Amino acid sequence: MTSTETVPGIGIEQITVNLTGVRAEWLVPLAQAADRLGFGALSVGDSIFYPQESDSRYPYNSTGDRTFLETIAMLDPFVLLGHLAAVTERIRLQTSVTKVTVRHPVLVAKQVSSLAVLAEGRIRLGVGMSPWPEDYSVLGIAEQGRGARFEEALSILRSLVTEGYHEHHGRHYDFDPIKLNPVPVQPIALLVGGHGTANLRRAATLGDGWIAAATDHPTLAGLIETVRSARAEANLDWQGYEVHASGQADRSAAGLRQLADLGVTNVAIRPTPDGMRIDKVAHVIEHMEWLATELDAASCKN
Repeated sequence: MTSTETVPGIGIEQITVNLTGVRAEWLVPLAQAADRLGFGALSVGDSIFYPQESDSRYPYNSTGDRTFLETIAMLDPFVLLGHLAAVTERIRLQTSVTKVTVRHPVLVAKQVSSLAVLAEGRIRLGVGMSPWPEDYSVLGIAEQGRGARFEEALSILRSLVTEGYHEHHGRHYDFDPIKLNPVPVQPIALLVGGHGTANLRRAATLGDGWIAAATDHPTLAGLIETVRSARAEANLDWQGYEVHASGQADRSAAGLRQLADLGVTNVAIRPTPDGMRIDKVAHVIEHMEWLATELDAASCKN
């Protein structure tokens, strides 16, 4: 990669550092390094528990195997982002994604609005539906009808994080006028995850952006076109809409250019080199410093 290569639309400000599963003692130094180096955002995943026995399948790989999740460290996303907000200054903080269908949306609204106030507007809420039957059974929430419940939850989240009293009378949630205090001055962007047809439609029509799981470029191109078409059918503007890709994104000028050409606006990367095990946080930071230099030199911001 050389400084003469350009990447249309994806610069370091559009790069999200994914801290999901990072050791607890590494989180603060890595977050501060990303903040200092100019990366655009930090993202953290969401998983409440891992069942000892399960026959459910992971929806985003070819085998459906979910055992790799058993040993991944997963802190509560709102607790973690509150902690990282206190030790960073400018970098955006994002959930990717909060499983809204196994949480009450009023409580989620309270958590994220409080976080956004304390972080002075740096919060973005990635939302999705839990694919795990155990989440619903253990928490005593009906899995059936989760799609409609998800749509209601997004409507509630949109309203409650703004000023004034709001009420909701739906099939799954029903409450008279209430308000949260305080709420953030700036709107909180909702980024919707999921690859199913219904979730792509929800992302297009109910979200400010779509978050893709790791996938190959041809598949990603088709999914983006589905989202784009759904927004067009709903007479919603594509300009300003965000498309987040992760996992298999190439960390090179050519790779970022390919993603930008597909319509990707933001790219999530892991802070460590792919396939390499690193035992010292200082070595991870050295890699992030190298990566920031390369991305900054190769990028062309719109």
